Amino acid sequence: MSFTLDEDGYAIVNFVKSFFNLKSESKDSLIGKKNVYHLRIKKLFYRWIDKSISEEDLIELRETLYRDNNKQWAPLGTNIIQHKTNCPQLCRYCYNIAWKHRSEKLEIPDIEDTREMFCTDEKRVEKVWTTRKKANLYIFGSTHDIFPEMIDDYISVARKVIESGSELLIVTKPNIVCMKKLCKELKDLKDKIMIVCTITSNDKDLLEYWEPHAPLYKERVECLKYAYDQGYRTSVSMEPYLSDPRKVIKDICRYVTHYVWLGKMNHCKELEFDEEQYEKLDGLYDEEYVMDLIKDLRDNEKVFFKYSMMRAVGLTGKRLVKSK
Repeated sequence: MSFTLDEDGYAIVNFVKSFFNLKSESKDSLIGKKNVYHLRIKKLFYRWIDKSISEEDLIELRETLYRDNNKQWAPLGTNIIQHKTNCPQLCRYCYNIAWKHRSEKLEIPDIEDTREMFCTDEKRVEKVWTTRKKANLYIFGSTHDIFPEMIDDYISVARKVIESGSELLIVTKPNIVCMKKLCKELKDLKDKIMIVCTITSNDKDLLEYWEPHAPLYKERVECLKYAYDQGYRTSVSMEPYLSDPRKVIKDICRYVTHYVWLGKMNHCKELEFDEEQYEKLDGLYDEEYVMDLIKDLRDNEKVFFKYSMMRAVGLTGKRLVKSK
């Protein structure tokens, strides 16, 4: 006997999964504790939007933005490619390419060329991860995606990190070959993993320009659904969203157990873009548009906002000055 789930069916299954996942995670899991933290910040942010936030809560919110900065998801990241090589996706807005050019004067790669191949860092692959007294939450990889050419090394390192006592956010613009292998090989550790699929738009033309070597929308959604069906925690990153995110959110929420993150395009002023393509993004990150999104998506419990969105509507971080 077999059956398929329609949209309402997925909504019911997802609600049950989320309820039991979050109930147990809050006590035992770093990912679960982080979920409680994100919920708290979201609640404070909407109080700030409503102008109903207390002075004490505002101090907490602003200090969180200042302290976390670019570590909103996790305090640590790990990678397995050599520092001076680039992720083969070569996304045109890549913050890491811009950062390496800005800080180390490394050349910006020619994105129009055939897909650049990375070099795996053997020292990082062979690194011994000793058991830790205090577990950590890592993003893996924070500067590169996952490819068939390195999937075995990726799985090996992921296993070592988790078996040392830590937990992982696996962040990827996913392809189905790697997703199936990841889910199969790490299934015994999935209670220590969240899979975060980056899905920035459903517009084929936009994706082909901004993310020329990454899988298209249909394949990424297929990967998200596959991970969800295999019983993994799932989230989606729409940072940056490249078009109106509402349609994508409607499409993918049924396969998301935790978050859909919305964020702006950041840290790429050194990079050059086609003027016509860049104009298609016109207004997407303006204060008025961002505020409309934040208000429109208020009742969607799975939508969360990167700090770039909060800053876009006027909320700034502030260091907490402790009294002597």
